[in-house]
Amino acid sequence: MILVPLLVYVIPWLLFVVLLVPAIRWFLRRERADNSPETVAVRRSLGEVLRTHRERSKMTQELVAEKIGVSRQAVSKWGQGKAEPRRRTS
Repeated sequence: MILVPLLVYVIPWLLFVVLLVPAIRWFLRRERADNSPETVAVRRSLGEVLRTHRERSKMTQELVAEKIGVSRQAVSKWGQGKAEPRRRTS
């Protein structure tokens, strides 16, 4: 009597979970490793993102530089893609 509900209700759910977990892991790994030219072209550089947000917020390079403690020239180079910010090690 107990065996029938177990076979009908529990076993399908266990199979579903056992198959679902590897499928999700495969999907996440595939998404992370997607370095196709189309995907790479869609990604924006830090400079593009910084410039877009700075202009949307109506902030000058001087104001951004002052807020984050760097020179205006550094912000300008980041926006043009000529340089990338370095991480402080203090």
